[in-house]
This record gives sequence, structure tokens and C-alpha cells, in this order.
Amino acid sequence: MRRRVRWIAAAVIVATGCGRGAAREPAAPTPLPVPAHLAGLFAGDRALTYGAVHSETVFGDEREEFVTTAGRLRCARQVAVIAEFRVARITCEDEVTPWDGDGVGDGLGGGDGDGVGDGNGDGDGDEALSMPIDRDLAGVYVTDGVGLWRSDATEPWPLPLAELRALVQTPALIAGVPVPGRDGHPTGADEERGDYHEVYRDDGAGLCGGDVSIGAGSSLVTWCFDGARGLYFVKRASDNSATREDRAELLDE
Repeated sequence: MRRRVRWIAAAVIVATGCGRGAAREPAAPTPLPVPAHLAGLFAGDRALTYGAVHSETVFGDEREEFVTTAGRLRCARQVAVIAEFRVARITCEDEVTPWDGDGVGDGLGGGDGDGVGDGNGDGDGDEALSMPIDRDLAGVYVTDGVGLWRSDATEPWPLPLAELRALVQTPALIAGVPVPGRDGHPTGADEERGDYHEVYRDDGAGLCGGDVSIGAGSSLVTWCFDGARGLYFVKRASDNSATREDRAELLDE
């Protein structure tokens, strides 16, 4: 009788998972806190409005022609926590709404004071503008609590964990906070090579990362972030047969 009672008790312990050898589910990875300079990027879902400017100088046989267009670009941000990562997706409309007033006069330019005041959005009824800067704003931004990565892909959402883990094995957009006084200046080897990645501080409190190509057909693309606004400035420029610059700055709307 005693043996039978012991056998029943052992069976109950195994069935309820209370025995010493009971298997336990592995703990889910916990994401690290977001770095202060990236906090705004992952601070919840919200609508975003950017002031977008396209400038182009075309070099002809006898003269140069300077063309500028400007308007508002509507975007949206969604955030998620996926395993050890915090993820933000930004999607944007395909077209820019022209300014209702007298163009752009609010110093768009990422803190460098080169705002454009002669945009073509000088009245109602202008057709929507197509600007390539929306493709640089839109994307998925990922942090592991230290660095920041960006992917052009916005679908599927949320991005599968396997894709996130593959993304963070590639070079980071911003690997960490640069050392004050040493950032923003490529080395001689970088300039000689002609193509390099740089991370630097904006004139304000922002931190920027981007890619630069020097030489024939030189180009650059830069993304800037800060703790309050998140992604607040993007710029793409190229210098070939025509000098082109596209930029977008977050508006306080």
C-alpha cells in the first residue's frame, strides 16, 4: 500500500511540473534601454510631417539654371519590441503637398542656416510634387540598445526576428556616440579611398550618420536623430552633370 501511495505522489509531481527535473521555458530576451540620443525615434506611434525641399542646378552650354521645389511630406511612425530589439517603422506618402504660403522660409537645412525662401508652392491648387527624399525617410530603424541600423524594407511589419538579427550583423548607421572633438572629420585614408561612413554631431544636440562618396559623381546621404524628436533631418546630395540636393526636416505640427 505504501509503495502505491508513493507511486501516485511521484506521478502527480511529474504531471504538475514541480519536480526537480521539470523543463522550464527559456526566458524571452529583454531589450536594453534605448540610448538617450535615439529615445525620440522609439517613443511611440505618431504622425510626422516633414518640410521637404528639392534643389537642382543644371549646367548648360551658356548658363546655369537653378530650380527649387518645396512642400510638406506626411509620414507615420510605428514602434514595436521584438525579442531583444526595439524597432521603428516610418512610412511616407508618395507625393509632397506644396506649401500654401510663399514657399519655404523657415530655415530648413538641419541647423546650417541655409533655408530656402523661393519654393514654388506660392498658392493654392498646385499639383502634388514627387520628391525622392521620401525613400530615404521611409524604412525600418532598429536598435539593440547600443547601435542603430536601418533597412529600406518596410514590409512585412513587424519585420521577422531572423531578418532583424541578420540586419544587426551588417555595419551600423550609428554604432555609438562619437567622441566630442573627433567626430565629423574623415581620416586621410578615408578621403584617399573616396568612400566612407561618418558619424558626427549636428550643430544642435543631434547625432548624424551617413555615407559619403568623393570623386566623379560624388554624393552623400545623411540621417540625423536626437532624443526629443527622433529622426528630424535627412539629406541626400549629388554632384554630377547636375547638382541635386533633397532634404527633409521634421516640422513642429
